[in-house]
Amino acid sequence: MNSLFTGKLRLAYEFNPIAFIAEQSGGKASNGFNRILDLKPDSLHQHCPFYVGSRRMVERLKEMML
Repeated sequence: MNSLFTGKLRLAYEFNPIAFIAEQSGGKASNGFNRILDLKPDSLHQHCPFYVGSRRMVERLKEMML
């Protein structure tokens, strides 16, 4: 996979805690297509894209990516 789409941070121990906090406060966290907390890591250091913010902002981003 192209490094542009793999992201810089790691899913298991960098994105999941941020995604959890964002969703508990009413926001959303996504990789552009799926909810971050629904992703299953393939490896301990798996990288992925990450978008976090208000529900409206992340939904709009997902619409633009389709």
